[in-house]
Amino acid sequence: MLHKLSTKTTELVKQKPFTIVLLSILFGIVGAFVDAVIDHLFYYEESLLEVFVPNLSSHEFYMRIMLILTLATFAFLIALLLKRLNKSEEQLKIINENLEEIVDQRTKEFGDLFSQSPFAKALISKDFEILETNNYWNKYFKNDNSLLQGANLIKNKYFTNNKIKENLLALKNELKPVKSESIYFEELDKILTLNIYPITNNKNEIVKIVCSLEDITDQLKRNESDKELEIQRITMKTIFNFIEAERARLANELHDEVGQKLMISKLHLELLKKECSIFPEKFDELIESLQSTNTDIKNIIYALYPSELTNYGLVDAIKSRINNCSKIGGFEVEFNTYGNYKPLNKEKELGIYRICQEAVSNITKHAEAKKVKLNLNFTDKLVMCIIQDNGKGFNLEELPEQNKSYGLISMKERAKILGGSLEIETSPKAGTSVYLEIPINGI
Repeated sequence: MLHKLSTKTTELVKQKPFTIVLLSILFGIVGAFVDAVIDHLFYYEESLLEVFVPNLSSHEFYMRIMLILTLATFAFLIALLLKRLNKSEEQLKIINENLEEIVDQRTKEFGDLFSQSPFAKALISKDFEILETNNYWNKYFKNDNSLLQGANLIKNKYFTNNKIKENLLALKNELKPVKSESIYFEELDKILTLNIYPITNNKNEIVKIVCSLEDITDQLKRNESDKELEIQRITMKTIFNFIEAERARLANELHDEVGQKLMISKLHLELLKKECSIFPEKFDELIESLQSTNTDIKNIIYALYPSELTNYGLVDAIKSRINNCSKIGGFEVEFNTYGNYKPLNKEKELGIYRICQEAVSNITKHAEAKKVKLNLNFTDKLVMCIIQDNGKGFNLEELPEQNKSYGLISMKERAKILGGSLEIETSPKAGTSVYLEIPINGI
């Protein structure tokens, strides 16, 4: 009965305030009527009509009016209170629904992160029992029941390592996460890093544990490959430095020893020619041969160590080299420079020069080109060089290994040593293009 009355009252207070006031007055009148009936039955002999139409001067009349007003006010206040209570309940209901929605959303997000993570993950109880695993975890350990749902992680042979076990227990007792422990899984032939994090409640107590395994096998292999490449780079750099040192030594010896002796021999023959009148044409042939040999020696010295590179810089040295080759190869040269050239360190300039030298020499020897274009572009970060010819080209894949042994390989290796890159584009009857990029800073 009380529940029904409460329900009806709640429904009534949802109406407009004016309705509430009228209902409150009605409630007061009904209360007064009940009070009058009780008085009449127990204390008075007047008729009921006399109760409701008393003498206006009667004290009881005013008391009854006051009682009606009091009851009406009391009813009105109760109605307002019930209305506010109802409004608060509705607000609490909305808040509760929002909180439930947020909790559901966060739960879904956690579930998605857990299931869709690119790493193998397992949800573990505080006693290290595996509660849930994602697809990657199942993929790794599908044949190992000791690492699937229901098993105890700390009892698995891979996790009995003293250090790992100690860290796992520390996590349980001190909320200390386990991070970046590497484990070799023999059956998988993989090295995985272990990361374990606690999930705590508002009392900072562990309720669950997240275990994550990341495969670092390929990363370690790449690191090993990088180390090997670095060793190769250092080795090739040492070899090229040795070659350059030998070239410089040979150039000096040819200039100081052979070149001087050739000049002295030529002078002696010229003196003998003046003193001896027989076979003058033979003397001329010998003198011309010595002169030609001396010219060849100078060209060899220039090829071994270009003095222009030291005296005039990279641009003039490359320009001089390609112009000399054009006379031998019989091709037209278009030489362009862009940007602001600033001298680089000796190693970079020599390396760039050697790459251009090899490319131009290959054109002279093999390309049968009519025109060669060389562009040098200097930016704040890079030196870019493009060498193009309209020669016969070749199939790079079918090039015999013996022809690759030094020329093209040495060009690419020099570019790598300088921290840059070199690409060659060519095909039969379509000419050849060489693209070189070398960073100004760095190696």
